[in-house]
Amino acid sequence: MMRQDRWAGMVCAFVLFIAVFVYQKIGLAAATCVRDEPKPELLLFILPGFIAGFISLRGDLIRPLAGVVLALPFCFLIMHLWLIPQRSPVQEAAWLFSGAFWCAIGVLSALCVRSLRHRQRRYRRWRH
Repeated sequence: MMRQDRWAGMVCAFVLFIAVFVYQKIGLAAATCVRDEPKPELLLFILPGFIAGFISLRGDLIRPLAGVVLALPFCFLIMHLWLIPQRSPVQEAAWLFSGAFWCAIGVLSALCVRSLRHRQRRYRRWRH
């Protein structure tokens, strides 16, 4: 059971990153694409990292990020085999890596929340 818990963060990040990617690409393909406009939809990539950061055992940072890195080639293949790329491959790769960046921010945010909750519990025990 313990061995499965070690990989839960990685698998969760892998699956959720791909799910957010497909959601983003299908949603963006349906909408009209306006150039030179901010892209706040990249912020949705925080969610896979945040969830994987909470699921990972003992606040592990590496495994959720490894899951995201493993998901990048799959997303690139999905984009070029099943979806119509809207930009050049280099731009699409840059978009994917920015999604990975936001996912890493989500993992760090989850670890920060975990740490603050742990400190709050320790403080409560100390006061009582």
